[in-house]
Amino acid sequence: MIEELTCRERVNSLNEKIAVGDKRLDSHSARLASVEISITGLEKDHDRLKDVLERLEGVVEGLAKLIEELRLKPLRRYEQISLFIVTAILGAVLGYVLGQVLGGL
Repeated sequence: MIEELTCRERVNSLNEKIAVGDKRLDSHSARLASVEISITGLEKDHDRLKDVLERLEGVVEGLAKLIEELRLKPLRRYEQISLFIVTAILGAVLGYVLGQVLGGL
């Protein structure tokens, strides 16, 4: 009878340990599901961030081109002014030479 009692105690102890193990497994399953949901959310966020970065790269490239154009624009004005001055000087010299040649006839 003592052996039977000891055997039942051991069975009960094992059943309790199994129940604790089952609870832990259930807990881990819930944590795993939570982690999977988090990973899915992170993947979506990653995709969104990738799209935003690609759009930002395009905007930055456009701004870089615009800045370069604006940087060159004063040079273009300078070229126009210098061309106007050179044309005016050449016109004056040519007018003077033609005036001398036609005036002598």
